[in-house]
Amino acid sequence: MTPGTTRQEVESLRDRVAELEDEVQEARRLNRRVAELLDIVEELLVPLTLRDEEKVKAFLDAHSLAP
Repeated sequence: MTPGTTRQEVESLRDRVAELEDEVQEARRLNRRVAELLDIVEELLVPLTLRDEEKVKAFLDAHSLAP
């Protein structure tokens, strides 16, 4: 083993751990977004199954992208 190899390995491992931590944070952010989207879909589908047109219209109006 050449001098400094262990330091290089440790530095490489630290860099990799930092990358993995960033990836975990991104995965958490994406999971949270998926959960939010599922909540929206559920809020929309439940009134549809109950045929509550007023609630469906109110929901769509509140979440519309149009100005």
